[in-house]
Amino acid sequence: MAFIVTLMLSLSIVLQTQMTTSTSNKHIRESKEIALLGLSIAIGELQTTAGPDQRVTARAEILEANGVNIDPSMAMLTGAWDSRPYDPTAAKNNTLIDWLVSYPPDMNPIDITRSIQDQLSEKQRVVLVKNNANSNSISIEAGLIPIQNDQNVTTGNYGFWVSDEGVKAKLFVQGEESAASNESSRTLSVNTLGGSLSPQPAILPELQGMQPSRTEKSSLVSYSQIQNFPSLTVTEKEALQNGYHDFSVDSKGLAIDVKNGGFKKDLSLAFEMDDSTFNDDPNFSGLRANRGIQDRPAEPFEYRPIFSQTDNRGYQAEGPTWHLLRNYYRLYKDVDWSNFNEPVIQARPYSPSTQQLRETNGGVHFVYDMSRYYSGRSAKGRDLFTDQASNYVGGDLPIKRTAPAITPVVTRMQYIFSLVAEPLEPGDPIPENTNATDYNKVSLVFDRVIAIWNPYNTPMKFLGISSWYNQGSVPIDIHLIGNGSELLVSDASNFQRFADVSINRPEAGAVTIPQPLDTISTTGSFLTNSTNDILQPGELRILSASDLQPNSQENPTTRILSEGFNSAGGIKVPLKVAGQLVYLENGGEVQARLGSHYLQPNSTVNGSNASRLQAEHHLIIDDSATVLELQELDDTDLRGYNKVSSISTFEFNLEEANSNSNFAGWSPPLSFGITEKSAFGMLDVQLKPGATNRGPVVVGDYSPIAPSVAATFMHYQGYTGTPPNWHFELKDISDIVSESAIINSSTDGKQAFWGDQVTSSGGIHNAVVYEIPLTPMQSLGSLRHAPLAVIPEHPMHPFGSSRAHPALSQNNTIELINSWENNQYSLFDLSYLSNEAVWDEYFFSSIAPRELGFYPNDEAQDLTGLFTNLYDGPEQNTIANAGYQINQGWFTDRSEFIAHFITGGNAHPEAYKRIGRHIIIDGAFNVNSTSIRAWATLLASARDQSIQTIGTDGTFKTEIPDSLETIFSRARIPNGDSSDKWSGFNALTDAEIWDDQGTQDQSDDTGLAVEIVRQVKARGPFLNMADFVNRRLRNDDLGLKGALQTAIDDSGINNTISNQVNSGDLPPGINNATAAEGPQSLGAPGVLDQGDLLTQLAPYLTVRSDTFKIRFYGESIDTLSGEVKASSIGEAIVQRVSEPVTPGSNDSLTDDYWIPQDQLGRRFEIVSFKWLAEDEV
Repeated sequence: MAFIVTLMLSLSIVLQTQMTTSTSNKHIRESKEIALLGLSIAIGELQTTAGPDQRVTARAEILEANGVNIDPSMAMLTGAWDSRPYDPTAAKNNTLIDWLVSYPPDMNPIDITRSIQDQLSEKQRVVLVKNNANSNSISIEAGLIPIQNDQNVTTGNYGFWVSDEGVKAKLFVQGEESAASNESSRTLSVNTLGGSLSPQPAILPELQGMQPSRTEKSSLVSYSQIQNFPSLTVTEKEALQNGYHDFSVDSKGLAIDVKNGGFKKDLSLAFEMDDSTFNDDPNFSGLRANRGIQDRPAEPFEYRPIFSQTDNRGYQAEGPTWHLLRNYYRLYKDVDWSNFNEPVIQARPYSPSTQQLRETNGGVHFVYDMSRYYSGRSAKGRDLFTDQASNYVGGDLPIKRTAPAITPVVTRMQYIFSLVAEPLEPGDPIPENTNATDYNKVSLVFDRVIAIWNPYNTPMKFLGISSWYNQGSVPIDIHLIGNGSELLVSDASNFQRFADVSINRPEAGAVTIPQPLDTISTTGSFLTNSTNDILQPGELRILSASDLQPNSQENPTTRILSEGFNSAGGIKVPLKVAGQLVYLENGGEVQARLGSHYLQPNSTVNGSNASRLQAEHHLIIDDSATVLELQELDDTDLRGYNKVSSISTFEFNLEEANSNSNFAGWSPPLSFGITEKSAFGMLDVQLKPGATNRGPVVVGDYSPIAPSVAATFMHYQGYTGTPPNWHFELKDISDIVSESAIINSSTDGKQAFWGDQVTSSGGIHNAVVYEIPLTPMQSLGSLRHAPLAVIPEHPMHPFGSSRAHPALSQNNTIELINSWENNQYSLFDLSYLSNEAVWDEYFFSSIAPRELGFYPNDEAQDLTGLFTNLYDGPEQNTIANAGYQINQGWFTDRSEFIAHFITGGNAHPEAYKRIGRHIIIDGAFNVNSTSIRAWATLLASARDQSIQTIGTDGTFKTEIPDSLETIFSRARIPNGDSSDKWSGFNALTDAEIWDDQGTQDQSDDTGLAVEIVRQVKARGPFLNMADFVNRRLRNDDLGLKGALQTAIDDSGINNTISNQVNSGDLPPGINNATAAEGPQSLGAPGVLDQGDLLTQLAPYLTVRSDTFKIRFYGESIDTLSGEVKASSIGEAIVQRVSEPVTPGSNDSLTDDYWIPQDQLGRRFEIVSFKWLAEDEV
């Protein structure tokens, strides 16, 4: 009540000032007094319902779904909802507090499904917004509330309606403040965003003549004034007249955590803190000891995951660490700008490095996982993701990743099997009474062909890679014919692992083929350690042995794989039976084949899987490493070799898709005296492309850079095989140089293909799906590129995605995978839980240093200089998110302001928690908007704007979209244009955003904006930002994906992608096959997904509004006749500010001051006020 009394006194002073200069008419004065009473009551209602942080606002038409029909006269009413009792399983959350419009007490509750005309007589209501002949906007009427004297005689009526300005697209007025009275000098911009994240935009088709740039300083102008700007065309004026409920010139917002209350925490300033400050912060560190590193002086911190979740057995699964996100954000500090126009990032393993940990922890092995503990195989199952401390397998302790790996990715591995017959060498034994020239020695030759990939948008520099094949089982039959007799070596009763493959016949013993370690260096420079190699953005490179002929495995040159495919080399292993060489007699022939009769999916021979491959890949981190050192190491020693660091492990099993049809039979006979290799089989493992017909998947549902690629993590219930996004097969071949037999390569033979295909038909040489930040992040959406995934079953871009996980039930976020007890895993929905943990509590202010490299010397700026400029005013604003303004009015001077946020040149430990209360977001947009025109304007906010790219040669370029197109880029700096599906960006046409079909009837409208509004009405109001980003936990369509992704799919924007995954294409046993459906190439930069929208729009999105327009009315009534003698209508813009109605202390520099002490929350201030003439209503 004290708040209302104070407000009424201030409004009375306004009225007194106006009346002394305008009129002394009693009834007019009374009508204005009554109108101001209505305004004060409206603000009081607004303060009560929308003043607290944990409130959301939306229009009544948001409830139009599931058969509920909102009357058009009620559609624009503003409602307030309580955000606290959030239920993610509900289709819609019914927590409405009230509608912000006046209505008589006997009308409570108001019925929004009936017209106000049906509920109130003409004398009981008033028109506050007219729908006249010049406008198609909906008219607004409010109920009148009587005022009576002490004789209970009505002396007047008041009414009000509160318009939610945050659900409208922001229009910016251009021009100097001094020009406020000179409308001819003013122009209008329809941009809603600003800064380098989304270059100065916007333009709805009907407003395309308006100047697309943000003013540096705009003055206060009303919506009615802008309609009279002489610079507007007739079409533009009509758009503004029709857009009263769609556009605003006033909308601003606060950085509020609507879910938890209070201000959002700024990850920009948090991640810019120095290491020791960050490590000491309890929000980011100190929850769990990172086993093996907590006692290391170099890293004396304990980690804190961004989320933890308990499964149905009570074990705690934990998400990625805050340190991992921070160190990904800070990669921009590690980019090498020595050649300014060609940035380069140095490859690095995950941190902490397992090798470094061994050195400081007694040689104990370490494994990475997503849990606190690693249980191993036990009665409870092998829970890599749960907080279960028992049975550490082989002494391997788990560690949490605190810094990302930036390494080349192995996308394909091939082993080509050949026979070769060569003359005997001196010393080779021969049968008695024969000549050496009568025999050839038969050997098996293994050719290794590997493709490596830089999936990032920045050139990557690295020393080399070592690749170790740990285990595999490939049965091979040998058919030897000579002198009228033949020998068939084909009994698999005792064949061994790939490391010691045996081809056995009972009467002759074993033919053994030892498997060597492969060491890869893309230039051959590994032996001399003379140079670093560079993979360009997205580059796929082929590596194979460079020998000019097959050589013994003891020859070090066989261990070096060089650029391109060389069919002449390979590792040569003489065949032996019972310890004796296998000879081919003059006139004889020898054939080989893969043992197809043993190669059934999941088959075993003597307990060993008949079709398995295990491999490990390591990044060379010390340029003194040599091949001679590496070739002496087994798998155990290699893990402790401190000159390499593990980057990925693989385990593949033969897919069910493989069948006997892959094996055609014996290879063509190799005759005596023919020394060329005769190929007969190949083992091929490949990362599935975006249009494969061999077990098609949505590539974006799986991570191509997961460090643990293991069949044991399969999400197929009861089936263990190759991870869904990988293909493994064994097949017969007959020609080693045939394109069907080897990795398809470019004309020069050096580059592989990926993208839609792994061949030249549909494949490309440069495919970019991740971003290395070159500047500080501006949007939470950019965290989608952070390497959060640990296993392939995690999404390609976990953060910001919303597709349901095919392994999980839609109403769950964590559950057991696989049905047998000793091989169960707790798998969680990484996207859902990450979104839930971050989207409400945090944001990126983009207040960060402008470091040398990306910025030239005259634009570089440290944090102290940045805050100095922020204090000096908007014209000095160098925040990358140009719509973010700083309210520095709470500080006495610049030094006090800087000391509040900076200490010792670094971010103050409390700065990231303080800055939110001083930020005003100009153009904040409430995602509960049901205005198609507003959504279309927001989406088109980067229309016709060019974008900077990094070419596949590593140099900067500028790409200009086609006219009337809007860019949505997966990366802030992509590597191609809109025609480059796997390295470029999306460019949406106006019609793809919104096509009104040339009519006023919205029922036939199409486009992304239309579908977004449809989803908002189906699910809204959204009670927090994670609610908007995520799907619902329901077993219906709302549980399949979030609102934005559903809108994109329903809009048809991606319908040009012909290759779709349907549930019928999938193998049996998938928990949720419907969730696995979609475009195969979803994940490619040129295939739009919701993360692309969020990356660009996130800095301005909210679920509540902080700016409202109030239309208020008062009428004076003659107490004798009952006639209305005078009436007045006014309009006020009120803005919620950071300051609480009742602060927690008297000092605004303390944290307590900003904590509201009552239920009124934060104050509303009147920022503009005017009385309206009749033609302005």
